[in-house]
Amino acid sequence: MVQIIIAVVAVVALYFFIKKYSKIDATFFDNGSVDFLPMGRVAVYASVCLGAVLGFVVAIYSMFNTDFPFELGFRSWGIVCNIVPYLLFVTIATCFYTAFAYEVSWGRRFARSFFMLFACILGFIGGIVGSVLVLVVLFLWFLLKFIFAMVSGESSSGSSTSSGSSTSSSSDDDDYDYLATDQYGFERKLKSNGFGGYTDDRGDRWKKDGEVFIPDKDF
Repeated sequence: MVQIIIAVVAVVALYFFIKKYSKIDATFFDNGSVDFLPMGRVAVYASVCLGAVLGFVVAIYSMFNTDFPFELGFRSWGIVCNIVPYLLFVTIATCFYTAFAYEVSWGRRFARSFFMLFACILGFIGGIVGSVLVLVVLFLWFLLKFIFAMVSGESSSGSSTSSGSSTSSSSDDDDYDYLATDQYGFERKLKSNGFGGYTDDRGDRWKKDGEVFIPDKDF
């Protein structure tokens, strides 16, 4: 849990760093000259994307395999994992080329180059951490959704069973036409058999004597 919190804080900090990158770059290297050229923002974005791709691939591959995708070489999942470092190297090399091409002093060339190097590496690591966090959040979301669906399904099933029992009981009561009391004081449900007689819920025969029902001794 602590690792997740640290990762979230790191990703949020990286977000603000990237958002304010141009301002930070200007703060360090804009000396008021009209020749000042902002550098490295696109490279930082590219580094974040490369880190995110690598993080997704490694995380997903590791869910189903015990080895690392880097061991696959330039085949299958290993293609992405082994190409990404080269692309990151090209991105950083571009930053160095830009700094050495446009800056006039050796001090500023090295300063801006290493600043962009730091920013790219930070963005790359942030992309990896961010992609893993996204996968963790998605996994937890699907897990909670699955649990909620199971709990809701059990509740609905219980309600349906209870409702079905009540309906069945009501239906059973509706099948009988009259109520009578036997000689022991127990209530019996009677249903007309269509021939002037009645059958109770225990299968015994009854007949009507005036306004009351009495057991039919003839059966």
